[in-house]
Amino acid sequence: MTIDNQKTRLVQAGGKHDIIVPVGDNCEVGLQLYRAGFTRGSLLRFASSKLKNVVQLIEDDFKGAFENVLPRSPETVRCLKYDIRWHTRFDIRKENGQWVIPESNFKAQYPNELTKINFLIERLRTQLRGTQRLLFIYKSNVGDFEDIGAFIELIEKKYPQLPFSFLLVKTPQQTIGLTHSRLFVEDVQWLAPYTNALNGGNNKNWYRILGRYMKVDGLYRLGIRRKFRSTRPKSK
Repeated sequence: MTIDNQKTRLVQAGGKHDIIVPVGDNCEVGLQLYRAGFTRGSLLRFASSKLKNVVQLIEDDFKGAFENVLPRSPETVRCLKYDIRWHTRFDIRKENGQWVIPESNFKAQYPNELTKINFLIERLRTQLRGTQRLLFIYKSNVGDFEDIGAFIELIEKKYPQLPFSFLLVKTPQQTIGLTHSRLFVEDVQWLAPYTNALNGGNNKNWYRILGRYMKVDGLYRLGIRRKFRSTRPKSK
């Protein structure tokens, strides 16, 4: 089935999804959803992850997620078991060239951070076990597409009742050889660089794409659009 035919079939079936779940590879998808008026949190919305690690996380039913973490930047910590980085509110500092969380601060702050992650895990579990139409959204600046098939197969096997689709957002220069009835592919002119996920994306094309798949209306609320300008990366 060609991508164009897939889109036609999706539109004929309603074309919109009740639940949107970003699955990598950084915060760009989550930020674009926020611009589009979709503000409900999800487990990987503001996380950095490879798709193969998300596959392992879901396959393990999220066991051990966020139990052992280390600071990786002023705003993120890395889960050692799944190699996923989450944005948090930990008090992270740099000492002797390394990011650290003072022990007293970690003990005080970790319960709240773990509670937030566990809440989002339970939300995602409930969504995966449900029957509402769910759309996974994925992008990868480095073209890490090889685990998309494994991800789709895992969800089909583990949650056979779930009506879901998988949307890959890529650039015209990126290619994918996989075809699947659940896989939809859309292009943006460029992806935000990892150093500027907030303002570096191709907002206009993201707006167009999300409008095709989301049930949520009110895309591009004026205040948010002004706050998050799009700045195209300079050509090298």
